[in-house]
Amino acid sequence: MDHAADQIRHGLKTLRLNTKCRLFPIAAAILLGACSSGGVKEDLRKNPSLSCISGDLANLSKFLMGDAAHAAIRMIDGNRVGTRNSVCVEPGIHYVTTGAAKSWMTGQGYMRVVMEAGKTYKLRAELEESTFLFKLMEVSADGVERELQQQQVMASDH
Repeated sequence: MDHAADQIRHGLKTLRLNTKCRLFPIAAAILLGACSSGGVKEDLRKNPSLSCISGDLANLSKFLMGDAAHAAIRMIDGNRVGTRNSVCVEPGIHYVTTGAAKSWMTGQGYMRVVMEAGKTYKLRAELEESTFLFKLMEVSADGVERELQQQQVMASDH
């Protein structure tokens, strides 16, 4: 009887660990998105010659019911962004490592981005079947977004 009880406890423990591992990308994207608010505007106000890029915490209803996914900036030019989901850099050509999460699916891609002084960019992501579609948007001063480029990346279910 003790052996059967041990097997049940082990099964429940494994189930809890698997659930935590699957929820981690979603929780990380939410936390990273929450950390990104306010930083870009402040950085641009202090130094208008910089270029800023940020990830996107998808709208909850679009995330749950639509294709929208959370998008994160992981690295720029090989340098980790850290817990911030936005970063300001000198204008020019930059290599951005991107990440996306939706439900149990995650994806990582790379984009070559030409960033201009004083401009703000946003990375968006959508999950279409088993592929993440990353969209780089230029954001005007009044908040209007214009798509600059796209990249497709295969999603995985880690």
